[in-house]
Amino acid sequence: MLLVFLLLGAAASGEPTPGGGVCATVEACVARLVELGSARGPRDGITNEDEALGRALAKLGPDALPPLTALLDHRHPQVRESAAYALGFFGEAAKPAIPALTRAVKKKVSWAVWALGLTKDASALPTLKQVLLRGDMGVVSMLGDFGEAGVAVLVEALEDRKTSTKVLRILLDEFDSRTGAPPVTAPVVPRLVAVLADAQRPPLARRVAILWLENIGPAASEAIPELRKVRETSGDEPLRDAASHALAAMGEGDVVANLIRALDKRDGVDRRSVLAFLGRLGPAATPAIPRLSEMLRTAEDWEDRERAADALGWTRSPEAVPVLLEALGDLSWRVQYEAVTALGRVGSGEALPMLAAVRQEHWFGPVRRAAARAIEAIELAGRAPRPMHYSQGVFKARWAEWDARRASPEEQCWDEEARQWRVRKGERWLTLKPVDRPRQLDTFQNFPFPELRSAQTSFHRVEGGWLMGVDKGEFGGGLWLLGEDGSRTPILETEEESFLGFAELPGRLLAFTGMSHMGLNEGFAHTLTREGDGTWTLHRLAQLPGFPKAWRIDADITLVVATGSGVVELAYTGVQRMLPCP
Repeated sequence: MLLVFLLLGAAASGEPTPGGGVCATVEACVARLVELGSARGPRDGITNEDEALGRALAKLGPDALPPLTALLDHRHPQVRESAAYALGFFGEAAKPAIPALTRAVKKKVSWAVWALGLTKDASALPTLKQVLLRGDMGVVSMLGDFGEAGVAVLVEALEDRKTSTKVLRILLDEFDSRTGAPPVTAPVVPRLVAVLADAQRPPLARRVAILWLENIGPAASEAIPELRKVRETSGDEPLRDAASHALAAMGEGDVVANLIRALDKRDGVDRRSVLAFLGRLGPAATPAIPRLSEMLRTAEDWEDRERAADALGWTRSPEAVPVLLEALGDLSWRVQYEAVTALGRVGSGEALPMLAAVRQEHWFGPVRRAAARAIEAIELAGRAPRPMHYSQGVFKARWAEWDARRASPEEQCWDEEARQWRVRKGERWLTLKPVDRPRQLDTFQNFPFPELRSAQTSFHRVEGGWLMGVDKGEFGGGLWLLGEDGSRTPILETEEESFLGFAELPGRLLAFTGMSHMGLNEGFAHTLTREGDGTWTLHRLAQLPGFPKAWRIDADITLVVATGSGVVELAYTGVQRMLPCP
C-alpha cells in the first residue's frame, strides 16, 4: 500500500500545478476537502481533486496546517485520509503536525505514514519503525531519506531476531529494487558483517545483509573474508550465489574466472543465473568475452544464447561486435533481438549497415524497432553521455525492452467481434479461428486407447500407431508414440512447454509447442522425423513470435500461424514472415 503512496508522492514532488482554480482561501479549500471526503465510501480512494486541493493548501502556507491537523480526528475516515494526504504536500513544513500524524498512524490512517515520512524529522522515526515491523511496504526507502538515523532503524530491524520473515522479505525486495540500498554510514558495515557471520540467523536475514553489502560495493571491503567463507562453505545455494555477487561488486579479482569456470560445468550450475551475473559486472566481464562468444555460437538452448548476447552487450567492448553480428542470423528471434540491443549498447559504427538491414527487412516488428533504437544509440554515442551501467539501470532498461517486445497495433490482427484473426497475404485476405488446427479424418480408426482422448490431447496417425501430444497447460506437456500393440514410448516430456498439435505438409510433419502463463508468451515449431529403427525424434524448426493459438495450411503449401504476438507465415524451412493486419 505504501508503495503506491511513494509513487504518488514522487509524482507530487514535481512542478506544482496551479491551485488558484481550485480554491482561493484556506477555509474554502478545507470545506471542499471535507465535502469530498464525506461523500466517499470506504473503498473509494484519493482523487485528482484531492491532489489539487493538497497542492493549493500547501501554496497557501502555514495558516492551512491547523485546520488540516484538526481534520485528522474527523469522524469520517475518508476525510481523515484526505487531510493526511494534503499534509504530505507540505513536506518538512508539516513538522508541527507530527504528533497528530503519529496518532493518525495508530488509528490506521494510511496516508498519515506518507505525510509523516516526508517531514524527515527524527521524532517520526519510532512510528515509522513500528510501521516497518508490522510489514508495510515502502517504508525502507522512506527511512533511507532520514540519513544516518533512518539507516540505523533499518540495521536494528535486521539485527533483531524477532523480526518477522515478512519484514525480511520486504527488506530483501526493497534492496534488490531500482532504489538500491540506503546511504552508507560508518557503523553499518561491521554490523552487517556481524549479521552475516552468525550462522544461527535465518538465511533470509543473512541474504539481506549480503545484498546491502553488495550495493555498498568497494566501501564494504572489510566484509570480503566473511563473504568468501559463505561462498565456500555455506550449504544454502542462494546464500552462496548472493555472496559471489557481492564479492564481484567489491572488485574481487577472481570472480570473472570463477564464473567462466562455472559455465563449463555441466551439472549443478544455473547457467542463466551465471550469465545474468556476468552482465551485471558490465565492462569488468570483458575477460569472459571468448567464452560468452562460444556460448552464443554453440549453445543448444536459445535462452542461454539470448543471455550470452545480453552479457556481451553490457561489456561494451568492440571485441564482442563480430559474434553479435553473427547472431543476427540466429534461428531464434529473441536471440536476434538481444544481439541487436547489445550492438546498440556497444556503440560500434561497424554494426550500422547490418542494423539498417534488420530495421528495414526483419519479419518481426519488435526486432525492427530494437534495430532502430540501436542505430539511434550508436549515432548519438559521440554526442551524448554513455548509457547508465547495468547495475544502475537494469530495471529501467529491462522494462523498456519488454515493453518494446509487445506487438505493435498493426500486428494485432484479432477481430473480437468475429472471434477470428484476419490478415493479408499478397492480394488475398485470410482468416483463422481459434479452432483452426488441421486434423486427419481417419485419426481414430481402430484406435485402441479411447480413454486417452480428451480436450488436452492431440493425435496423428502414423505407420504402426499414433503420435499423441498432451497439453497440461502451465504444467507443461509431452509427446508419446502409441503402438498398435498397446505400447507407449515417450518422445518428449517437459514442464516448460505444452504440446499443442500437429500440422502435415507434403513430406514433412510439424508439431507446435509453447507456454502461455503468468506473462509468458512462448511458441515453437518443430519437425517430427521417423528414424530407420522406427523411433521418432523432435527437432526444433523455429521460434515463433508468441504462443501458437491456431494454424492453417495455405494453398502455396505454407503454414499461417496465429500467435500471441501476431500472425506469421511459416515455410517448411523455418523461415517466417509477419503478415499485415487490416
